[in-house]
Amino acid sequence: MALEIVCERNYNRDGKHVYFFDIDESNVEKPFVLGNYRGMGIGQHGGETNLSLSGLVSWEHDWREHLKKSGCLPWIIEAIESADQENNVNLAIDKLLHAGGRWK
Repeated sequence: MALEIVCERNYNRDGKHVYFFDIDESNVEKPFVLGNYRGMGIGQHGGETNLSLSGLVSWEHDWREHLKKSGCLPWIIEAIESADQENNVNLAIDKLLHAGGRWK
């Protein structure tokens, strides 16, 4: 699996609650990965979901808020919105993967 971490941040100052947004290049149908986990080691809980572009923008939760909690910069959300308007998933993936680490 060619997984590229785009954003990841511990959202809870009092403990470990990490939100993340990744791109899975090996999953052509659903390349966007949203997830979170709490705790560390054997007590860790969490999950993730793989989404298509249309699945991301119509996700039952607020995907923009999830990306903000993940530490993503505003241009990342704009890139996804632009790709959605043009119905071109590759546009978003190319922008995010070729940004030269601008999200870090």
